[in-house]
Amino acid sequence: MKRCVSYLLAGVLSFLVAGCWDRTEINDLAFVMATGIDALPNNKIKLCNQFALPTGAGQSQNGNGGKGGKAYFIEDSKGVDVWDSAGFLQEKLSRKIFTAHRRIIVIGETFAKRGIRPFLDEFIRHPQSRMSTYILVAKGTTAEDLLQTSYPFETVPMEAMREILRSKVGLVMDIKDVLGDVLSEQSLVMPAIEKVQRAGSNKQTFRLSGTAIFHHDKLVGYLDDRKTRGLIWLRQKAQRAVITVQIPKLHGTISADVIHASTKIKAKKEHGQIVMYYRANAEDDISENDTPLDLTKPKNIKYLEQFLSKDLEERIRTTLDDIQHRYKSDVAEFGPIVHRTYPQDWKKIKNNWNQDFSKMKVVVQTNVTIRRIGMSGQSLNIPEKKIKKNPPN
Repeated sequence: MKRCVSYLLAGVLSFLVAGCWDRTEINDLAFVMATGIDALPNNKIKLCNQFALPTGAGQSQNGNGGKGGKAYFIEDSKGVDVWDSAGFLQEKLSRKIFTAHRRIIVIGETFAKRGIRPFLDEFIRHPQSRMSTYILVAKGTTAEDLLQTSYPFETVPMEAMREILRSKVGLVMDIKDVLGDVLSEQSLVMPAIEKVQRAGSNKQTFRLSGTAIFHHDKLVGYLDDRKTRGLIWLRQKAQRAVITVQIPKLHGTISADVIHASTKIKAKKEHGQIVMYYRANAEDDISENDTPLDLTKPKNIKYLEQFLSKDLEERIRTTLDDIQHRYKSDVAEFGPIVHRTYPQDWKKIKNNWNQDFSKMKVVVQTNVTIRRIGMSGQSLNIPEKKIKKNPPN
């Protein structure tokens, strides 16, 4: 009797440990590396996916696989929304679409102008979606066109886009950031990417090109590279940067690396009106000196610190002028600060916040401290007799 019970128990347990009944083999998956979304007439969209070719990826440069082909291929489909388009796309593929390894999403300019909120729903619901996926706007072109553009350093264009963003030379936004802004009813920003002519060639490549500005979820314009850096300071995301300033009285330039940055923003009531106080502090290392100043002299260092502070303030004020008066879009994220500081006032102004933001007074203060001047105080480009021990009046 005990033997029969043992056999029965063993039989039951064998079903419980049988394991992967619903497994999907890796060679049955089509790995999506990047996705592009473009607008079509009649409120339809085009979904464009960049798929990895396992036999070609990573075997050679210039997008060529080991047999002379590309390390990726692109397929597209049309539909009324993302999931509808994905269904039609699956009909073209011998493998199951797998998006958990996707690193980049590119939004076509026309689609961004239409409004991106509808397509975000799919990314909230689908379990394969990664919140760390970077998102960009295709400036002046379609997402498909950008995904088709090769890049010399990487076998797959998506990898180049991702590495450029990870270098943090411009604004960086991922799905989590975008969803956070949308759900909190904040205006959006996204990095913009555009096609450019490759130097010494008739081929094209791509580069980061400032920032796409949204009013709620619709694209309304762009900030250039300089104003983008000002926006990064306003959004308290500044980490490392390069600042180059022209010094007219000395007929030269100074370049400095920002090695440490800190910002502080406060909302205060003055005469019944809310005023924003913004302060930015930076510590810089001098990386290049094309002026006749001798940087071993403390007076000259103080003089340069004033110029660097003024340049930083100008960047921030120029950016504020654009987002307040041109776009009337609070992409500086002042709204949440007002909400936390004056919750009762926020209830009255939140429905018309962008208009109030456009009229708001913002006090900007900056301070730059030079920490290191490098291994030489004087410029090697300037003759010794022209070196200045004191700053100009």
